[in-house]
Amino acid sequence: MMAFRGPDDAHARRLAEKLVVALTSALASADPESPVWRTAAEVAELLRLDGLAAVLKASRLHAASRPADVVNVLDRVARLVADTQAQRDLAPFVHA
Repeated sequence: MMAFRGPDDAHARRLAEKLVVALTSALASADPESPVWRTAAEVAELLRLDGLAAVLKASRLHAASRPADVVNVLDRVARLVADTQAQRDLAPFVHA
């Protein structure tokens, strides 16, 4: 995991904003084959948020049928996105 210095660090804020944009786009897309899903997973990997990257990849595989487990985990990701956006910090994902 990358070392983040919190919401007072401009670089960390920009990273959090980029992650929010990538995840918001993926979650809004009805097409699991859309490049936004891969982009979101790649951003998570770059930030060394391995659990998030794995969740996105697995969810993408089942996004068309949307079983209850996928719906629940994507709801959780959406809440973490909201927290990350509000805090302008990656802490919600780092500590999830």
